[in-house]
Amino acid sequence: MLEILSKNPNICEYAIVESALAIPMNFTYRMIEPTFNLSYCLISKKWFSKLQFKSLKLKNSLFDMYYEDTCKITKNNLIAFMKSNSSYELKDTLSHTRAKVLVLVGSKERPIMKKLATKIANLIPNSELDILQGYYHGDISINHADDYVERIKRLVH
Repeated sequence: MLEILSKNPNICEYAIVESALAIPMNFTYRMIEPTFNLSYCLISKKWFSKLQFKSLKLKNSLFDMYYEDTCKITKNNLIAFMKSNSSYELKDTLSHTRAKVLVLVGSKERPIMKKLATKIANLIPNSELDILQGYYHGDISINHADDYVERIKRLVH
């Protein structure tokens, strides 16, 4: 979402940015390929998937879909996704967006995520930062859909 808004200031009227990693994580980037080359075979193991799932703090009812989707991700795609995510850098042109933007971050996320949410909200002129008390990374859109929808309604009205 951040990249789209930074490239085209008129692309949309409203946007939500949730738990965005927007600075390069150089060490993480360098470790992705060797780590996944060694551990990719574990992805299809249900016990390993349950450990990953638990660390994401998702609703238990979502595990079967999570496991099914995880098993379908190729190693190359997973590596590409992780590298892209860990190398993204916030663009100054984001400040040109005309969209009204709601920036969401959970209070239980890593401090860097809250710092980045503040930075993003400060960069976007027509934005609002909402630190979600008691929420984890990506928690609202996945585990609290009703709350997420209410925030969307408030954003567009």
